[in-house]
Amino acid sequence: NMNEMNNNNNNNNNNGIHDFGSLGAAPLQLNASSNQGVWKGSSGPTQIDSYDGLSGIQGPQMGFQKQQHTAIRQQAVMVPKGGDAFGDLAGIGAPVGLGGPKPKIVVLPAPEEKTDFSAFALEVPFFIPSKCGNGLNGGGLQATPAMYNDLTSIVVDESPKDVLNKFETILSTFSNDIDYSIDRTNYVITGQVYVNHFAVFFKISIWDEQDENRTRFEFRRSKGDTVAFTEFWNEIEEELYKEFSNAQGAKNNDDDGYDDMDMGFDDDDEDNMGDLGGLGGLGSLGGLPPLDYDFNLDGMGMEMNDNNNGLSQEDLNNFIQDVEECDPSVAYSFAMILEAFKVQTQFIQMVFNHATFIKCIIQNALTHQDTALVRGALICIENLCDSKSGADSLIGYNVLDRVIPLLQHDCDLIRKYSVRVLSKLSSAQSWKFNQNGLKQLASLKLKECQNKWENAKFATNDFIQQQMFESINAKLIMTK
Repeated sequence: NMNEMNNNNNNNNNNGIHDFGSLGAAPLQLNASSNQGVWKGSSGPTQIDSYDGLSGIQGPQMGFQKQQHTAIRQQAVMVPKGGDAFGDLAGIGAPVGLGGPKPKIVVLPAPEEKTDFSAFALEVPFFIPSKCGNGLNGGGLQATPAMYNDLTSIVVDESPKDVLNKFETILSTFSNDIDYSIDRTNYVITGQVYVNHFAVFFKISIWDEQDENRTRFEFRRSKGDTVAFTEFWNEIEEELYKEFSNAQGAKNNDDDGYDDMDMGFDDDDEDNMGDLGGLGGLGSLGGLPPLDYDFNLDGMGMEMNDNNNGLSQEDLNNFIQDVEECDPSVAYSFAMILEAFKVQTQFIQMVFNHATFIKCIIQNALTHQDTALVRGALICIENLCDSKSGADSLIGYNVLDRVIPLLQHDCDLIRKYSVRVLSKLSSAQSWKFNQNGLKQLASLKLKECQNKWENAKFATNDFIQQQMFESINAKLIMTK
């Protein structure tokens, strides 16, 4: 009997030994009626089942003693040969734990955060309402109106479209101190130019001279200094007669007796200067030389000192008062100050000895809504940078906090002068920013300016150079 019991136990133990390969094909059953499929080698039942969520996990049978329940999950991934059906998933092997490669950890870049630059928004520049609005222009190309200015209009052979294209080249190379926009739909050019530091706002209207199958264009001062506009017209008139074909205007109109070599009169009129009847609408006045300014400017607070050596500390005090009171005469005062940088050898040192004047330039003029004052302040700072340690001294006045926001100014001319000033300030030993986001604003707007003017034409090659952008970017990289 004892031998039979030992044989039965041995048979039972042999029946409980299984191949794990076969167990993967069929799940083990805890409630099997026979010993087949029952694992006896552990302290609790172990079940191997194909993966189907948690549905394959079963609890212990009723009446059994509480035991540990262990489940083995088996998962297979099949990938077609070549991986065409899965594209980039072709390289996926067996899952971890079944002999396949370990998964690769891929670090995705963080989404780019947009910096809020609203703190550096500039006030909208104010402009005096123009005397000449859109007028007859505003509805596409118009025929020549019945009334126009004979003195500042010219008829040419080119088509209106060709006239627009030529003006774009003529104006860009005429002066560095010019800013303009072209309305190709309505054939109008509006802009501003600075002549001897005085602002002139102009408008060029282009019309279809239908009777002659030609084109007429007219220059008109919309606002600004009248004498400066006369000088501007006299200079650009010479270029217009060279650039356009068969140009006809007051300058070469024989009926008006115009001859600029004889101050507006033909040889036949020299003996009859008192007879103005042959001038034909005063056409000869277009050749008169521009009037000179009286820079004594009585009552303007900018008179020369007793020694006639140029501007004095008192003149700088008067300028500060004009800026604070928004006195219109500040335009004339600023013109004299900018001229003093050229003619007074000690003027830069005088300015650096007047801290209140520098603060006025940086804190008031640079943030002014009048573009003429902003331009004047930038030129003043640029001149101060030419002195020894001038850039370092201006950094101490937090000039970067005022200049960098001007890179987003509506007027391109202000943006150009801002680039020039920042290039000069890059000679300072170090930069510092007192506002968060100012460095990011500088990098962003500087890149926009560089792309915009990379192939632009200027009156002189040294006005805007790529080296300027490189110097500024190098300084930005060094600044924390």
